[in-house]
Amino acid sequence: GLVIPAIGYYSEPFPGVPFDYAKGIVVHEDGRVGDGIYAVGWIKRGPTGVIGSNKPDGETAATQILEDISGGSKPGHEALATTPRDDVGPSWEPSDDPQDAIRRHMWDWHRGRVGETPIEPTASLEELVGRLSDESELVAVNAAYELSSMGKAAVPHLVNALGDERETTRRYAMHSFNRIGEVAVGGLTDALDSEDAGVRARAADVLGDMGLRAASSRDALTRRANDEDETARNHATEALGTTSQDTDAATETLGNTLASDGNGLVRRNAALSLARLGKKAEGAIPSLTKALRDENHYVRGFSVHALRRIDTPEATDAVLNHLEAMRWD
Repeated sequence: GLVIPAIGYYSEPFPGVPFDYAKGIVVHEDGRVGDGIYAVGWIKRGPTGVIGSNKPDGETAATQILEDISGGSKPGHEALATTPRDDVGPSWEPSDDPQDAIRRHMWDWHRGRVGETPIEPTASLEELVGRLSDESELVAVNAAYELSSMGKAAVPHLVNALGDERETTRRYAMHSFNRIGEVAVGGLTDALDSEDAGVRARAADVLGDMGLRAASSRDALTRRANDEDETARNHATEALGTTSQDTDAATETLGNTLASDGNGLVRRNAALSLARLGKKAEGAIPSLTKALRDENHYVRGFSVHALRRIDTPEATDAVLNHLEAMRWD
């Protein structure tokens, strides 16, 4: 017969973490090592199994982390975003590079501090608005980021640009809004009532990218989730999932959209948004259960994901019943 020898691996202990030297693993209880410390893979089980064996460990650890942080006192991302941090690495060095404005934005974006590094406009507000439609991509993109440095003063002009006949101009205006941030939320919320369906759709798209910073736009986005225009409806439905993650206020609207909208992409975004709401989407379990039989496989997939994140007995039963019925499909 054929004998294949295999060499096991012995994990190294971590300072301050209890370690079982006989087994070569950390001391844990179903992966929990201590306060905020979780184990997966060979450090948990020893040198057994294959790569796929680590997936259940990862799912268990993720579930434990969610259990440990839910309802806790940690202030989360909002506090982290407002906590002063010392600069790490070199500071920004201005240059004569024609792409200086773009590079400054990317510099801040990678540091998690969008809009912090000042961008000095090279022209007046009116000139920069005109440059958004320049045939040169470099000129137009730089104009977008320079406009963003003007803040609220640029918002009405950028809203108008969302309805421009040129696709590139509309896109560059959206880039500018993302850098302007919260001061643009009011203008974008008003744009959700524009007579131009394209403007409504693009405003909803940008607000969705802003997430909780655009929380004040939820009511307007809820109205747009019933927009007669499918594209506007689609972007508003997705935006509700990112702007409402701290509340269950959007659950009913998203559940109704998932159950009744005739557009598969809109239903897909409704299921995705409910998944983003997690446990706050509990009220939509009936709609999510029905959606498990949707003709669109993305709708079915995100509905399963949403039910798993809701993680109540009713939601779990819905998923298990669905999986059991799939054997006969």
